[in-house]
Amino acid sequence: MVLVACGWRHTITVSESGTMYTYGWSKYGQLGHGDFEDHLVPHKLESLKDSTISQVKAHSYILRHGFMKGLIQSHT
Repeated sequence: MVLVACGWRHTITVSESGTMYTYGWSKYGQLGHGDFEDHLVPHKLESLKDSTISQVKAHSYILRHGFMKGLIQSHT
């Protein structure tokens, strides 16, 4: 992983190829997978699978599904 950002109870990582993964607590859907399931290991973010992520930022609940494309800089 080449980029890492940590929120209150979740983590965002980006691989060398630009693929984004999130994991941790998802009580409010902040992992961005469209569910409220906790993921204890890195889980590929399917909604951005065709994008190359170059920057990430985590906050308490910033990754709520639907807001991600405006908050994450990507190159497609």
